[in-house]
Amino acid sequence: MLGQLAPIRVANVVSTAGDANSGVQTAAFNLPNDERIVREKGSKRVMLKNIQAAKFQHVLAPISTIALRPSEQVEVSFDEFFTHILMHELMHGLGPGTITVDGRETTIRQELRETHSTLEEAKANISGLWALHQLIDQVLSTSRWRAACIRRFWLRRFVLYDSGSTKPMAEVSLFNSIRCSALEQSR
Repeated sequence: MLGQLAPIRVANVVSTAGDANSGVQTAAFNLPNDERIVREKGSKRVMLKNIQAAKFQHVLAPISTIALRPSEQVEVSFDEFFTHILMHELMHGLGPGTITVDGRETTIRQELRETHSTLEEAKANISGLWALHQLIDQVLSTSRWRAACIRRFWLRRFVLYDSGSTKPMAEVSLFNSIRCSALEQSR
């Protein structure tokens, strides 16, 4: 049912203008953002392949030449970058649309207010990394992808930070919190 209500499309952007052409260009999107419409009609995930290719070529690849050893740079590829973003976008749909708080029906977005956007992106990034590991472990079974996906995760943090976003700081904090919790549970 979820797959029918949330199809994934890959498209190339032909032209943007006005407000759609200002600031950092999005590489993918999930619409609509209205929980009621998503519940009734579903949503659509759109991957903008040529925008992602441009970000990879002009941002991530150059950063990788600074942040990675030459032997690790050969593992940075567009296909893996695209797959990483795909996992991120899939994870935006993870979780309940509506919840009950103190006997009233509400949404996560309404309850988290101004922190929702940052926490939603952090959730998609952290759970997207987990989903990518599941894909590698259960389908791809290659250690090359496993090692490269961790490096890509941190490279994307640099890309987001370089674009002026404060969200990477929340993600690093969430990642460290999850890691510390997992370490405590394993003791």
